[in-house]
Amino acid sequence: MIYMGVDPGSQKAGWAIKDDGVLINHGIIKARRASKTRYDERSEDIADRLQYIFWKYLPGVVVVEIPNKTQSKRKYTTKAGEVRDRPTNMTQHIYASGVQVRALREAWFDDSTTYVRDIFNCVMPCTWTAKCRKKIARQEKAAELYPQYDPATDKGGDASDAIMLIEWFQEQEKQK
Repeated sequence: MIYMGVDPGSQKAGWAIKDDGVLINHGIIKARRASKTRYDERSEDIADRLQYIFWKYLPGVVVVEIPNKTQSKRKYTTKAGEVRDRPTNMTQHIYASGVQVRALREAWFDDSTTYVRDIFNCVMPCTWTAKCRKKIARQEKAAELYPQYDPATDKGGDASDAIMLIEWFQEQEKQK
């Protein structure tokens, strides 16, 4: 069965495709002209390209991370060396996730002549990252499992999160 993992966002989205234990493909979709467009336009742009990936691989299961209010409490260091909280607009992030999930669901219903079952699984980050909280650790684990994944090309860890989201989901399925 083909699995698709998605780590959505308002600026970019990580995605991965896995089939029979093999990582088929993965990547990051960056919104075109990210800093110059409104978040709803960026989200639609990313959603359109996620639909293309969906249609290309036609996964039997899609696992999507849905943000929560504590997810984006990231830190950054100023030029003066001060560590500060990165300001984030969770409304935009949640909106972007919703738009991207809706686009994937529309792709599924457009392709499916008979409704068999819902293939979408939405997961909160605190649920699936419980064993591995640090993004860098998830990137290292993805590189260990799949040599074709290169953390150097995944600066924010979005593709590794999509990969590891599938890993986590498959582990949960085995436990059932």
